[in-house]
Order: sequence, then structure tokens, then C-alpha cells
Amino acid sequence: MASAVFVELLEIILNKRIDYDISSLLIRNEHPDFEKIILQQFLKSSNPDFSSVDENFKSKATMRSSFFLSIKLAKACLQSGCDRSFNLFEVISSNWDFIASAATESKENFLLAVLLLKHLFQAFKTFDTTNKVILEWILKQLKSKQNTLKMKNRILDILPHLLKFKESEFQEKLKEALKMLVETNFPLSSSELAKGDSCYSDYCTTFDHLCRGLKETGSIVVLEQIIPVVARYYYY
Repeated sequence: MASAVFVELLEIILNKRIDYDISSLLIRNEHPDFEKIILQQFLKSSNPDFSSVDENFKSKATMRSSFFLSIKLAKACLQSGCDRSFNLFEVISSNWDFIASAATESKENFLLAVLLLKHLFQAFKTFDTTNKVILEWILKQLKSKQNTLKMKNRILDILPHLLKFKESEFQEKLKEALKMLVETNFPLSSSELAKGDSCYSDYCTTFDHLCRGLKETGSIVVLEQIIPVVARYYYY
């Protein structure tokens, strides 16, 4: 009963204060009922304030809270069909150096960065190759010898979005990254891997990602990587 009263009170307050920094309120509160109302109010604003997100990405102490908050906001934008994600994407882009640095410090930060990109790509339909900082980071992660195949599969989860960018220069770079991934991470034959172990599972997941990218986009870039793999399988 008390919770319902507080929820109603919060809704009244936020309706009176449309200019309130709602992102700051979300950071400080994780109650599911409160969160739902706060997000609804956020989507009503014609000029949402992302200052808290912006500031918290610049500090290691608050970086993780900004990850979670940004993911929540991107999901809310997608579910409501609104395009508030445009401003959110600008904040993420301007802070990408901080985010990329954090992603190198722990696996959890890396996974959060990729998850954030996945939701942003889904919510922000007009994102293009002009945002070179983020795209160069994605390509670098695919080619990195330090990243495991399991980590690269997280990146490949957004492959269909990347394949929709038609700029020839980017597609050439993506082709190079995928080719390197296949050459350095795939065995000559799947029979070299023991079914059931993690390496075999990661290999199958990667191949599934490539096939899904091909199915959803008809990309020649992906087809050129799949054919040699299939050919090796039948040859050996």
C-alpha cells in the first residue's frame, strides 16, 4: 500500500517537473515501479536531459551505472517507438574514448559496452558510418588476437546492423575483419574440435552468426567468408 502511494506521488511530481533530470533519478533508484514511471516521463520530454549519463561515463566510479542506465533508456526508446535515442547516441559517441578504455579493463565492461551498442543500433535506425569512432572500435575488437572467440561472438550479435551500412570503405574493412576472424579462429575442419566442449560451441555460434547475417542482409561480404568454411568441411 505504501509503495503504491509513493508511486502515485512520484508520478504527480514528475508530471509537474518535465524539465527534471530524469536520468539522474534513474541512477539513484532501482525500484521497478518507480523505474517504469520515470522512463514513461522521460519519453514525454521533448528535450531529455542526459547530463547525468554524460558525467558518469567520465568517471570510473560511476561508469557501470551509466552503462546500465543507457541500456535501460535505449530499450525504453525502442519499445515506445520514440527517437529520443538520437541524443543518447550523441552522448555515447562523445564519451566513447572513456567507454573503450573501460572495456579493456574488464570482461564485464566489454560485455556491457557491446550490449549497449546492440540496444542503440536497434533503437536508433538512422545510425550510419559517419560515427567512425564506434565503428573502428568494433572492427578492432573483431580483429584482436587478445579477444577470445566467445567475446567476438558478442560483437557478431550486431553483425546484421553492420552489414546494412552500404558505404564501400566500411564494407571493405568489415570484410577484412571477418576474413581475419575466420582465418585465425576457425579450424580446417569442425572434426578437429570435440563436440560438447566450449571451443566447439563457440565455433558453431560464430558460424550461426555469419549465416544469420547472410540470411537477413544477403551480404556478399559474409557469403565470401562462409563459402571457404563450407568447402573445407566437405573436402576434409
